[in-house]
Amino acid sequence: MEVKVLPVSRWKGNDQTMLVFAAEGSPAPMGWKGGEGAVKRLMVQAREEGFSGKARQAVMLRPEESDPARRVVLVGVGSLQGLNNEAFRSSGGEASRIAANGVTKGISVLFPERGDPAKIRRCAQAIVEGIILAQYQFGSYRTMPGDVKKPIEHLVVLHGDDISAKDLSAGVAVGECSARAVMLARDLVNEPPSALNPAKLAEKAQKLGGRVRAKVFDAKWMERTGMGGVVGVGRGSHVPPVFVWLHYQGSKPKAKVALVGKGVTFDAGGLDIKDAAGMETMKADMAGAAAVMAVMHAADVLKLSIALDAYIPIVENMPGGGAIKPGDILKMLSGRTVEVLNTDAEGRLILADALAYAVKDKPDHVIDIATLTGGAAVALGRRVTGIMGTDGDLVASLIAAGEEAGEPMWQLPLVREYSEMLKSRVADMKNTGEKREASTILGGLFLKEFVGQASWAHLDIAGTAYTDKDLPYSPPGGTGVPVRTLIAYLTKLSG
Repeated sequence: MEVKVLPVSRWKGNDQTMLVFAAEGSPAPMGWKGGEGAVKRLMVQAREEGFSGKARQAVMLRPEESDPARRVVLVGVGSLQGLNNEAFRSSGGEASRIAANGVTKGISVLFPERGDPAKIRRCAQAIVEGIILAQYQFGSYRTMPGDVKKPIEHLVVLHGDDISAKDLSAGVAVGECSARAVMLARDLVNEPPSALNPAKLAEKAQKLGGRVRAKVFDAKWMERTGMGGVVGVGRGSHVPPVFVWLHYQGSKPKAKVALVGKGVTFDAGGLDIKDAAGMETMKADMAGAAAVMAVMHAADVLKLSIALDAYIPIVENMPGGGAIKPGDILKMLSGRTVEVLNTDAEGRLILADALAYAVKDKPDHVIDIATLTGGAAVALGRRVTGIMGTDGDLVASLIAAGEEAGEPMWQLPLVREYSEMLKSRVADMKNTGEKREASTILGGLFLKEFVGQASWAHLDIAGTAYTDKDLPYSPPGGTGVPVRTLIAYLTKLSG
């Protein structure tokens, strides 16, 4: 989708589709100036269609004499009280879907907000993100005519003379970059697992390009290095595990951050094999790796002033003849030994090695992203990511970034007493508790043992990385969570 910014005074799109926001109970659309007669006729027609301005309520209108456009999609953002950018993001996405169904190649959106430059930039970013992401389709394997809808090709953001085109363009540019990064993550998650095994995901990482450097290490290197967790989990598959390191160095970096992404390209559960229903979405068990790769690409495009390293252990967790068995003991990179009680608690085993490797380089902050525990989805549902960490300021900053990005998080406590449940009689620790209670917290506590004194946060995206329902700007499949959050956090950190 091509995106550009244009003053309303120069717009000549009478034959196009215009997207206009309206608040609940408001007599006129947001951002509208002039053309009072056209506004009145538009709102009368909208009310006849039952439009009231509720959030994501949208109607397609055809104004008389194409004034102001041949087609107008009027979309509600809800009450002005408590209005935030997520309302524009989700409503913009909903409206763009309706516009696309109207067989239009391009839409123009009337920018709704006024205010300080930062407010304008954030609102513009949210609107562009919502519109682009709502058009996302994964159609690589669809062959029947009509199965893949034609997306909107052009987006014009219209603004009044009292809006700074520079600020608006800056927000639009970030929104476009952010949306494309999310779509990259979605594409990776949605690929069939046989088409994106460890070796092929590593190839994708090598092709990120730009200033993102990539190195791929094989199983022999991991064995020599002492990554018993990654090598152990990978033993059950005929496709060997790999370890990917990515590096981006911005100009005059303000901070050094390590990202660690779980890359299980398919999780059958190992010898503790999942049932058929449990495996249906296990191609998405590499969503953490996909998010990290997408963020690295975005950091390069946005030229963030930050030093960013990504560490991605990539495996298949399969029940082959060489698979680790319940009762096996693995020696990790840190030197700690882990008794494997459940081979389906494999993510923490590979992340433990990656975290121990990452902290050796002494980053200012370490953030791992993983579809770690089903308990996260049970506790927080499909819209809220669980977060834990050793640094309260880091956790708070990520939660704030998630709120702005429309990717809410909720902090869970690292209850010290629960660590007793991870003690082993035959090794330094176990990879899981013996009961199902506090499973998400136990996953966090396990990982905490491998970060030393580092400033660390753990994002459990098991519930949020994948959706089986249509969301306002995300169709069923990979969601790309938490790419937008990490971009927002890193952007602020880079100054």
